[in-house]
Amino acid sequence: MTSIQKLSNVEHCSSVDFASLEAINSDFEAWLYVPGASISYPMVLGSDNDYYLTHTFKHEENKAGAIFLDQVTANPFEDYNTIVHGHNMKDGSMFGRLKTFYNDTKAYANNPYFYVYTPEKTYKYLIFSYYVTKDTSGTYVIPNTEDALKEYKAQVLSNATYKDVEGIPESAPIVTLSTCYGANYTEYRLVVHGILVATK
Repeated sequence: MTSIQKLSNVEHCSSVDFASLEAINSDFEAWLYVPGASISYPMVLGSDNDYYLTHTFKHEENKAGAIFLDQVTANPFEDYNTIVHGHNMKDGSMFGRLKTFYNDTKAYANNPYFYVYTPEKTYKYLIFSYYVTKDTSGTYVIPNTEDALKEYKAQVLSNATYKDVEGIPESAPIVTLSTCYGANYTEYRLVVHGILVATK
């Protein structure tokens, strides 16, 4: 196990216009960048898990929706598990390319990290597990103690189609990226877990 490191300057994002994003949508929380899957979007935290399924970041009605944090989120990216939802769009938009990791191990090998940018901080996450699960599974819980986090991490790794335990910090927060997997209205979800390894 390793400790959380400091990001290098090249990994720190200075191009996100946070003020403009907050002016467009007061629910704006952070920007998500997953280079290995070509995912780059603003994230919002609404009052429920329904509105942003059918509304974009600009509040326009659209079946693509937006990338949003689960409504139970209390302290985004500081909680032991921050759950992020997005549609699996056929054109590859939103979380449509999240399955890149599941379908192609080379994508993970080439870039096993993703980033979250907030006005105050930059977070770097190592993807350490991904798999398909049901939407009612224990994946969608928020551990509230270090012991609960250890149990959650063990569960995540036991479920994993792919897992990487090298260099994972002992009690660092996790971000869980979640999208539908399969036919419309399926109960199955593809999840990708990242664990915090560096900040700035």
